[in-house]
Amino acid sequence: MFATDTLTINGLKYLNKLGVQVPSQLSVMSFDESEAFDLFYSPITHLRQPLEAMGQAAVNKLMEQIDHHKTNIEVKDATHCISELVVGRSCRE
Repeated sequence: MFATDTLTINGLKYLNKLGVQVPSQLSVMSFDESEAFDLFYSPITHLRQPLEAMGQAAVNKLMEQIDHHKTNIEVKDATHCISELVVGRSCRE
């Protein structure tokens, strides 16, 4: 499990260099998404983060804090910011 798309790409490069076969020898998953994953011979299973929704929620929360002169930030509902699992072929069943 790689935490970012950059770490995943670098990890895949290293696995290729070592001759490790994905997924027969090692399953690979990423917490982030990259278009480069489609170029790998085994499309990478990853979590798609709703970046636009997350950005909108952050700006809305910030504007609410500014408008009400609040210094603490309290997140009450983040259901619209749930990641989606995109199943590739990089993990064994």
